[in-house]
Amino acid sequence: MPLELPKNSPAPPLAELPDIYALKALVRGEATTDQQLRVVDWLLNVATSYYELSFRRGEGGERESAFEEGRRYVGWSIVKIANMAMTQRREPGGEAAEQGR
Repeated sequence: MPLELPKNSPAPPLAELPDIYALKALVRGEATTDQQLRVVDWLLNVATSYYELSFRRGEGGERESAFEEGRRYVGWSIVKIANMAMTQRREPGGEAAEQGR
C-alpha cells in the first residue's frame, strides 16, 4: 500500500534510486564504502538540508523556518558526532566515557 501523507504535511526528501538502494543496504548492514558515503551525503545535503538556509518567507514562514531548522539540527548532530574525538564523548548523565570505547 502506498504511503499517504497527512494533509498539509511536507513531502519527504527526494531520493534517487541509488540513494534508496544505498540506504537499504546500510540498514541491512551490507552497504559498501561508496554506498555508506552516498547515504551520508544524502542525509546532509538532501534529507536534513544541513548546508542550506532554514529561513522561509511569507505566510506560514515562521512555522516552516522552525521545521527546516529542526531538519538542520539533525544534520548538525550528525556532523558534530562524526567530528568528535572519542575522548570528548559523554555517557548519558554527563560523565566522560572511557577512552577507546
